Amino acid sequence: MINLIVQFYQVKYENVPEELIKKRQEEINYCFYENYLNENIDKIHFLYENLDDVAYMEKNLNISRNDNKIILFNLGKRINYQDIFKYSRNYNKNNIWVYLHADMKVEKGFELIDKNLAENNIFCLTAHKKECNDKLKCDCTRQYVTPYGIFSPTFDGFIFRGWIKEKVIKRCNHIVHCLGAENRTIAILKQEGHMVYCPNNSIKCRHVHDVQIFAKEHKQWINLEGRFKSQEYYSKKHREQKNKDFSDKIIGGGIPFYLGTVQFIEFDKNQ
Repeated sequence: MINLIVQFYQVKYENVPEELIKKRQEEINYCFYENYLNENIDKIHFLYENLDDVAYMEKNLNISRNDNKIILFNLGKRINYQDIFKYSRNYNKNNIWVYLHADMKVEKGFELIDKNLAENNIFCLTAHKKECNDKLKCDCTRQYVTPYGIFSPTFDGFIFRGWIKEKVIKRCNHIVHCLGAENRTIAILKQEGHMVYCPNNSIKCRHVHDVQIFAKEHKQWINLEGRFKSQEYYSKKHREQKNKDFSDKIIGGGIPFYLGTVQFIEFDKNQ
């Protein structure tokens, strides 16, 4: 059984034209509804911030809060990775769990998860573009050919069994939409003994974000210790390391390259 965790929401950015907000809302609505229709998703766990978002779902997507596929949980705040891992572990740690940002739409390969996902493994999901070439290195996001394989720092979702280690849950107390959120999560997972991979062209989601407006939380980078720095602070450091070896580079909020990125893998075609 594949369980999807998501925090569907109403777009309410400040100082943004209403027309852009409307178009961005359409993207969020589209992803939620398409994932709701996807036959590979058994349940959608809607960890809502407030009841207005649930009412909006009913009115604008015509999905009842009593729908058998929808499981509501009153989180009451902006979701963070601690919430995601704690919820899945408490609900049913034997299930297969998927977390996606609200603008990610399931595309293909979810029927492959059960036979390829070992208990201690985590799969990261690339934010694929609509025109993806479907290769292992598809260049939909930043992807680097290193001496140890193809690695990427850019992901918008995770697939995992519910057996996330308690130390991971305790440490991953950062919101999902700050700069470097996924890099910090990946680093913590690795440090606590989980194996993290990306089956880049086998299990795919499409990133639906043509309307380029962002929440204010995107303005700061989070480092491995959980402290924030300005966007420019680490952006400048990233620009300065262009000619360094990968082993000497940082990613996200100052995290060593190989700790905060994930290697691309291909599944055994003979399975």
